[in-house]
Amino acid sequence: MKFDVKKFWDDEAENHKEFAYMYKENKNARYPFYEVRLERLIELMSNLPKGRCLDAGCGMAKAMLPFLDNGWEANGVDSSAKMIDFAKENLIEKNYDPNIVSVGAVEDLSMFPDEHFDVVFSMGVIEYLTEEQELNFFKETKRVLKNNGIFIPEYINLIFDIATFNRFTVNFYKENILNRFFDDKKNVDEITEKIKKLVTMPEKPDKKGKYSTTRDQVYTRGENPLTFKETVKKRGFSQEDLVFYRFHVAPPLLFEENPELEKLSYKFEKEYCRDWIGYFTASGFMPVLKKI
Repeated sequence: MKFDVKKFWDDEAENHKEFAYMYKENKNARYPFYEVRLERLIELMSNLPKGRCLDAGCGMAKAMLPFLDNGWEANGVDSSAKMIDFAKENLIEKNYDPNIVSVGAVEDLSMFPDEHFDVVFSMGVIEYLTEEQELNFFKETKRVLKNNGIFIPEYINLIFDIATFNRFTVNFYKENILNRFFDDKKNVDEITEKIKKLVTMPEKPDKKGKYSTTRDQVYTRGENPLTFKETVKKRGFSQEDLVFYRFHVAPPLLFEENPELEKLSYKFEKEYCRDWIGYFTASGFMPVLKKI
């Protein structure tokens, strides 16, 4: 597993360019992940007055373009220079100023003045940050947001691991439950091994291939949506809304033998994006946070 996230995305940039937001063009694509995430973001921002927004971790600027097209002013930063090169190409192609994006870390937004943005959004970024980096990102976001400004980050849903019935379920119990009740590492390890026996596929998912996950390739962290409201309150934000995305109508281990289950999941994305089942069946969530 790589811990140099910047290098990972520099190396991944060409592949990302070819496959991200290309579900309809890619016959081998499993799921319109990027399209679904962007749909939810557009819906969340559709009720906000148009102003100035920042895409923190903008990648190729694909998520910025709908807002530019709809009358928003926008800037973008990304730690990967290769991603920014692709972002500039995409902006030029759409007749937008390529200089509105630049290389930069989300935890250091010093290139922007205080209270400069109405909205900051960040897709596919926080999961790669350490806890310290995430705290700095929140501090910088609060600084650059106007009073009552809106922050829309995106997270891996930690609770979803309970419903995967694989090694992520085993690890969830070990890291989030057993370690609370047992001080002795030996006890934790013994019970973890017993839990593995309850899970029929404790070594899945495969670490390579179509049904693998980037969680095995680069450092990531999940977040608990049940406790998130209190977490962000301590950081100077109130949670105004929350939507789930990337639903699973059945445990993901079943998708390989029946790909239609994954396609069916897409059908219900919008209908259940605010339903309680999202806590257990959606692998991602996006809160709407207001600066207080």
